[in-house]
Amino acid sequence: MEPGRFRLRRAALLLPALVLALLASSLLASSASSYRAIEKDYLKNHRRFRFLLCWEDIHDLLGLEARLVETVVPDDLARDAYADYLCLRLLIDRALERVSGLRKDDPGRFLPPGDLFTRALEKGGKGRTGPAVSLGMRRYLEVLAGRLEEADVAGREVEKRLVREAIERAGRNEKTFRADWDLLLDNAPPGRRNEWKRTGERLLRALEAFRLRLESLRDRLPDPTEAEKRAARKAQLDFHLRLGYGLEMDSAALLRRAGRFFLETGKELEALASSIDPDRSWREIYREAESHHPGPDGLVDLAKRCARDALAFVIDEDLVTVPEAARRFEVLPGKARGPLPFAFYRPARKGRPPAFVAIPCDPDGSPGEVRDHLEANHRHWMKVVALHEGVPGHHLQFTIAQKIDHPIRRLVSCTSYVEGWALYCEEMMGRRGYYGPLDRLTQLRMKLWRAARVLCSVSINQRGLTREGAARFLGEKLLFRKVHARKEAAMYADRPAYFCGYAVGFWQIEALREKLEAKWGETYSDRRFHDLFLSFGPMPVPLIEKVLFRR
Repeated sequence: MEPGRFRLRRAALLLPALVLALLASSLLASSASSYRAIEKDYLKNHRRFRFLLCWEDIHDLLGLEARLVETVVPDDLARDAYADYLCLRLLIDRALERVSGLRKDDPGRFLPPGDLFTRALEKGGKGRTGPAVSLGMRRYLEVLAGRLEEADVAGREVEKRLVREAIERAGRNEKTFRADWDLLLDNAPPGRRNEWKRTGERLLRALEAFRLRLESLRDRLPDPTEAEKRAARKAQLDFHLRLGYGLEMDSAALLRRAGRFFLETGKELEALASSIDPDRSWREIYREAESHHPGPDGLVDLAKRCARDALAFVIDEDLVTVPEAARRFEVLPGKARGPLPFAFYRPARKGRPPAFVAIPCDPDGSPGEVRDHLEANHRHWMKVVALHEGVPGHHLQFTIAQKIDHPIRRLVSCTSYVEGWALYCEEMMGRRGYYGPLDRLTQLRMKLWRAARVLCSVSINQRGLTREGAARFLGEKLLFRKVHARKEAAMYADRPAYFCGYAVGFWQIEALREKLEAKWGETYSDRRFHDLFLSFGPMPVPLIEKVLFRR
């Protein structure tokens, strides 16, 4: 074939491919730019979209969701954009699912968010007050007052729980509005102060009359049965498991999974105890380990040494990339009589540096209380807690997350990612040889504790377990001191979903690690997995898996 004709034919074949490539590139850019524009709109309004306690906010979020569906093709997005897209979808789903509780029989639908008035004053930022902020606010207050005056709450088949919640919110609205009233008047446009005053007085009368009507309705309604209360609590916990943690099981299935986890970890403990001393149970050996503690003034120094040791081990073993900022953090004493029984991590915030907070002995405590606290925070316990709160646990995790330039991910609060990672680190450090026998025994006992947190949280929430019963369970099965067991049980009752997050996140991260180890084969390393996982920031683990295994 002649060279000229060959070049023409080749050009004829390549031209359609080039056109298709350019078209695909254009579509990718279009989808990405559409997504970023929608994300920007969400971030600008994320506070009101998070709460969605008035119908105007719901309408706006539904419009934003429609734009997301109509203009963005998820498969066309690059990896980071796709991860952000999944987070935005999750935030929208959470908000809309939450307000599905604003049913037609829910009197709370007539009320605005409790901090509406404060947010209205702050929305312009520093230095922007006066007419720029108050423009349109008075019209909204007039509409709100009219809606409350006309609200029909009598004669509806409404749950007493919803009426009580609406009464509480109406009371908060009154309190907030009264607190912000002077500020609102100060920001009224010139010459309109009297109009604003009349509007405010009308709104306060409407709020008070609405609350009184609800109180009258509450007194006429029958109390919910115990079965109805449990069903409502179960629905709330299942919501958190599904949209908070991405868990494909309800709380009843979670309870069974935690029961198996508890039994499996108990067997690990007994096997280890047998290798240490065949004649003693793990509980007997653990009681001995509790005697390995410093003096009453030595807990904070012990925490500092343990934190330094964990950091050095992580760096020496090359387990994960530790940026320079994560190699520095304070270890501080906490409140001896505070609500938290054990050490915790305090993230950096508004100029305040991050810190690992150790709970010291109570200087006014009895000799028995001081001894109990020292034994509960013994040397082997502190060795595990320090890596959980420091490096490679929360401090490393939060330091990396703060550097991630994806603001939408920072809005996705996910306990299973945060606490699941720290619990995973406890187990991972054991695999890598960080513990001695009594350290490992302590770490397994702490893993058993996380299984017990699920069992107790769900059982208090739905099975009628009392706080006292949960405290006894912790004392009998995990050797908790009474004061610590009571504090733990109280937290389970108040925040059941949060304390399920430790074990749930641990299971999810371990499963993801195993999948990636099988996929990467000989190229797998702990450092590669850890760096990749932490690079996503605080996303639910199933979303990270969805990004990594996207086809």
